[in-house]
Amino acid sequence: MANSNESKNALLENKINALLLQNEDQPELSDIPEFPLVSNVEMPEGHPFDHGDIGILFHGLKVSGSDRIQVKSIDKQADDGTYSIKMVFPQIGLDGFYTVNSHLSPNITMDTGGNMIDHAESNLQPAGADSGEFTPITTEKAEAMMEQARLQKPKLRETENGQKMLAVFNQYNEIYNTLFITSQAARTTWYANNATQEMSIDTHEAMENNTVINSNTKTYGTNKVSYNSNAFTQQFSIIFNTLFLDPDINLTDPHPELNPDSQYVQAAIAAYSFGDAAEITGNDKVEVTELNSTSVYKNVAEQKPPTDATVAQLRNLLDQVTGTGGAEEKAEKNNWWVLDEEDRSKAKHFLYQAVQENLQKKALKPTMLWKGTCEVSITNVEVNISLSGNADGDVTILDHQILMPAFSLDIEDENWAGEIAVEARIRLNQIFFIKRLLHDKLEYLLKNRMGNAISHLDAMMLS
Repeated sequence: MANSNESKNALLENKINALLLQNEDQPELSDIPEFPLVSNVEMPEGHPFDHGDIGILFHGLKVSGSDRIQVKSIDKQADDGTYSIKMVFPQIGLDGFYTVNSHLSPNITMDTGGNMIDHAESNLQPAGADSGEFTPITTEKAEAMMEQARLQKPKLRETENGQKMLAVFNQYNEIYNTLFITSQAARTTWYANNATQEMSIDTHEAMENNTVINSNTKTYGTNKVSYNSNAFTQQFSIIFNTLFLDPDINLTDPHPELNPDSQYVQAAIAAYSFGDAAEITGNDKVEVTELNSTSVYKNVAEQKPPTDATVAQLRNLLDQVTGTGGAEEKAEKNNWWVLDEEDRSKAKHFLYQAVQENLQKKALKPTMLWKGTCEVSITNVEVNISLSGNADGDVTILDHQILMPAFSLDIEDENWAGEIAVEARIRLNQIFFIKRLLHDKLEYLLKNRMGNAISHLDAMMLS
C-alpha cells in the first residue's frame, strides 16, 4: 500500500509540476509602494536639499521556485469524491534590487513618536499648520507626561478588554505614526488651534489627581472647543486621513475601491471602532458624561466592547462624503454612523488636501541616495488544498491555504553611509509592515499559480 501511495504521489507531483512549468515567464511581484524609512531628517552635505524623508523602493522582485512542488500526501476525506492534498514548495526565492530615495519635506516639529505635541525645545510650527497662538511645554513636563502614559499600559494589561485595546494599538501604531509624519492634513487637525496640547496637559493633571478628564464646561484652544468635540474631530481625522493614505486608493474616483486586506483600511476601521467604544461610556462629540481615571478603567474592565466596525461601514462613510445616492439612508437603516453637514464638510476637506498632497509629491522627483540588490529565501512553504472531483474528471477547489514560515529580507547595504544610514538600518529592522506586505503579495502569487495548476488536473488521478 505504501508503494502504491508513493507512486500516486509521484504521478500527481509530476503532473502539477508540468502544469506549473507551462507558464514560462518568471513571476514577479509588482505594485509595491515605496516604504518610508526615516522622516524629518537632515540630508548629507552636498545634497540637493537640506531636509527630507527617505524611503526604500523595491524593483524587479523575481520569484524563483514556484514551479517546483513536492506532494506529501493525498487523503480521501469521504466517499463523495473529496480529497485533501498536502504539498510543499521546497525553496521559494525573491531576487531583485532596491533604491533608497530622499524626498524634500517640511521640517516637522511634532513629536510623532512621543507625546504628539511639538518638541519642547522648539516653538516652530509644522509647515502649513495653522495652530494659532502656541506656547511650548517644558522638557520636564513633556517627560512627565510620557512617563505617565507608559504607566497606564501595565494597568490596561490587568483586564481582558485592556489587553485587546493595547493589541489593536500595537498592531496599527506604525500606520498611525506614518500618518502624522506624512499627512499635513492630519498634523494641522491635530494642533486644533492649540486645543489638543491644552487637553493633553489637562488629561495629565486629571490622571494624577483622579479628577474629571473631559469637563462638560471647560473649553480649549483659540476656538474654544470642548474636550469631547476635539476628541471626536481627531478620531474623525484619523479615520479619513489614514484611509486616504492608502496608495491603492484612487482619490480622484468618486467611488474608489477599498481593499479589505489593506493595512491602511484596517487601521481606519480600528479608529472607527474606537469611537463606538467611546459612545458606550455616554460620550460623543455633543453628549458628555464626565469621567475620571477610576471610571475610565472601570469602563474598560466592565463594559462589553462594541462589535468591530466593518469595511462596509467604512465604505458607507466614504459614500456619504462623496454624495453616493442612498448612503445616508443605508447608514440609518443599519444603525451606522450618519454624518451631519459639518462632518461631511471636514471629510471633503481632508480628501481635497490628500489629493493636493499627492499631486505635490508626484511633482517633486525623489533623489536617489543608495541602491543595491535584495533577496529573500524561504524553505518549505506548505500548500494545503481540499478539492472534489466529478465523474467527468473536473476538479473543484474547496479550500486552499499557503502556509509560509517567517523569513528574513537580506539587503546589500555596504554602500550606505552617514548618520542617516544608521537610522535607516535600525528602522528597516523594526518595520514589520514591509515583510508583511511582501509576505501577502508572495502568498497571493503562489496561491494563484497553484490554484490554476490544480484546476487543470484530471480528478481521476486522485482515485
